[in-house]
Amino acid sequence: PILTLIEVSPSGSKQGMTLDGEFDKNISYICLGSDSASSPLCVASRNRIVLWRSLDYIDEVQHLSDDFEGNVQHICFDSTHSLIAACVENDVFIYDVKSFRRILELDGHISRVTGSTFLRVNKAELSISISEDRTFRVWDLTSRSLLWESSVISASPFTCITTDPRCLK
Repeated sequence: PILTLIEVSPSGSKQGMTLDGEFDKNISYICLGSDSASSPLCVASRNRIVLWRSLDYIDEVQHLSDDFEGNVQHICFDSTHSLIAACVENDVFIYDVKSFRRILELDGHISRVTGSTFLRVNKAELSISISEDRTFRVWDLTSRSLLWESSVISASPFTCITTDPRCLK
């Protein structure tokens, strides 16, 4: 599939852009960085993650990864757009955007991971993952360790996660 993005300005004018990431399967998740139109875009399909570092330079497509088996359920950037977390089946893979390499694998959930987010607390870089196993885990990316694992929280699995950065000030 080819991905077509349409930008609609406040005045209602539209501008289109076509991105071809050579996807061999259906697109399963799209994540746009949070700062501006020059933010990165990450698109995933089964067995492939493709990154455009900036929509201003759409010819700079990078095949971030095709070194895994499974469906990508979720992708997110850290606040500096230097890391990407990809939730693939029961694991979370952390990729370095600059080198396009997997730098860490967070495993331990017993069901599909449905979401993750990055969080900076003081100088610690953390990641929080949620899963269909109805638990969440807090990971310290600097020490590459699990900090905390919840017990089963509810009868229903977690489907999304968000954090409030104002809580950390």
